[in-house]
Amino acid sequence: MKMKMKLFLSGLMLLALSLTISCQKDDEPLPVPVAAFTPSKATVAVGEAITFTNESTDAISYTWSFGDATTSTDKAPSKTYTTAGTFTVTLVATGAGGSNSKDQNITVLAGPVAAFTPSKTTATVGETITFTNESTDATSYTWSFGDGTSSTDKTPSKTYTAAGTFKVTLVATGAGGTNSKDQNITVVVGAEVYFIDYTDAKIAKFALSNPATVTTILDITDNNGLALAHDAVNDKIYFSGYTTATDIGGVWKVNMDGTAVTNVITDLWDPYGIALNVTGNKLYVADEADGSDVGHIYRTDLSGANSSAVVTKDGAQFRAIALDLTNNKMYYYEVYDENLWVANLDGTNPEIVVAGAYGYGILVDAANSKIYFDDQNSGTDGELKSASLTGTNVTTVDATASRIYGIVKFGDKLYWSARDNGEIYQSNLNGTGRVTIKTGLSSPRGIFLK
Repeated sequence: MKMKMKLFLSGLMLLALSLTISCQKDDEPLPVPVAAFTPSKATVAVGEAITFTNESTDAISYTWSFGDATTSTDKAPSKTYTTAGTFTVTLVATGAGGSNSKDQNITVLAGPVAAFTPSKTTATVGETITFTNESTDATSYTWSFGDGTSSTDKTPSKTYTAAGTFKVTLVATGAGGTNSKDQNITVVVGAEVYFIDYTDAKIAKFALSNPATVTTILDITDNNGLALAHDAVNDKIYFSGYTTATDIGGVWKVNMDGTAVTNVITDLWDPYGIALNVTGNKLYVADEADGSDVGHIYRTDLSGANSSAVVTKDGAQFRAIALDLTNNKMYYYEVYDENLWVANLDGTNPEIVVAGAYGYGILVDAANSKIYFDDQNSGTDGELKSASLTGTNVTTVDATASRIYGIVKFGDKLYWSARDNGEIYQSNLNGTGRVTIKTGLSSPRGIFLK
């Protein structure tokens, strides 16, 4: 009986021990997750990707909030911000033992925006262009001008030395990265002044935008001359002069680059002014009185063929000539009797249009019904004057005080050479706003602009 009781009690004790152990296992706490992560970078630029490396423990699911109202449930997401600012990234890690969170700030910097405005998108060679920098969120700048030159100035200026189309690129750099902008700039040669310098025996040119640079087109030592004319249709230069070796006068034509010099007219006595009627295929030249003391104004084809004297006058010293193709007239200077004449293009019906004047240059501005002329009988050593096509309303345009061989209208401006001053001028058509566009020349005579 006692033995049975002992066995019963032992069984009860084992059962109680088993229940106690079982209850202890059921009451053990579950591991609590620990949220942890590392961003690939804590400061980025707008549009730059960030990768978040998840280092959480005891978690089976994840919820990310990126601080800009976007979320993700990926374990290790990537994120790109579209605006600048400071954003709090929160990771909530969830496991059997509950959830845990971690926050970290991400700074997003505004990326620079490259922007600029050129002072002009079409410029002439030698003309200055200023680039106004309108970039934002940038601290440094690199400019490439498309011609092998560059600048790190914020707002640079640029002068191109050759014609063409050039791509200007601005790279703006800031804390948020880099950005670039391109824009094409078109550079053209622009208007150029062509002139004869008698003393230097050359035909030369310079750009209105860069008068300091003079380019010699042709050395005319062997056939030095006075007058220039431009055939704009065939792009040729005509000039009068005389052959040094024979002392015989003539007219030559040449390409704009100085090649292919061709003698068009020969056997002139002492040629001065020339004028072209390209549409009518005619060339006019004023020739001083010859050995028989007879002066002529000759008319030929542009090739020099079919020459004839349309004006002949005993003792005449013809100087300048200009054509009015609108009214089929020609104006010419005869300086022995000191009169400015007008006649039909064939020389008929000549009449004095301005009496008592003599000079070396004439311009017809048919559009404004005016003539401009050099008058050496006026002022101190000559003046530039204007008058109506009929010679009325004679007005002083400029007291140049020099002999004037070349007078040209180009656009809404007037240009003329001053032989004795060694200068070329520009003004409004009424003479106001005169500027000296070129100085230091030896003896400028005929001019034209192209």
